[in-house]
Amino acid sequence: MQRIGVFVCHCGTNIAGTVDVKAVAEALKTEPGVVFSTDYQYMCSQAGQEIIKNAIAEYKLTGIVVCSCSPRMHETTFRKAAEKAGINPYLVEIANIREHCSWIHKDMEEATRKAVILMRAAVDKVRGKRMPKLVGSHVFWKPKVAQILFQFKLDKARIHFLSGRRAQYEIV
Repeated sequence: MQRIGVFVCHCGTNIAGTVDVKAVAEALKTEPGVVFSTDYQYMCSQAGQEIIKNAIAEYKLTGIVVCSCSPRMHETTFRKAAEKAGINPYLVEIANIREHCSWIHKDMEEATRKAVILMRAAVDKVRGKRMPKLVGSHVFWKPKVAQILFQFKLDKARIHFLSGRRAQYEIV
């Protein structure tokens, strides 16, 4: 069973001004597989990265989820910290609650509820849940197909490349 650590960033007031980060961290403590959950002012800072590394060592974490800003900004930062602590950097998931929650919602309760949902989805991804069986086929942009197939370890899928950047996949 996975031993997952959850780290919720305040991002100063960027996130904490709209999302109740302490409530998000508390909500995730009860998720199956989550053995550690905390929040910190700036998780991307050196002190924040030390919190991650220490938790990985102390709780023998096998994967982590960081609830913070865009993966574009700090995914590499968190992956490097995890790798230095001895876990696979690809078992690090980022739940982007800055752009997807705090910057678009004004209501703290609504933003917090959505942050918990995004965080649970990221925990499920680290836990390695498989995607439910899909009936029929679905059309996505080619990069999205690759992401879906890799993310859910779908080794029995047929991919049909359509015109432009579109592709279709079918679960066999």
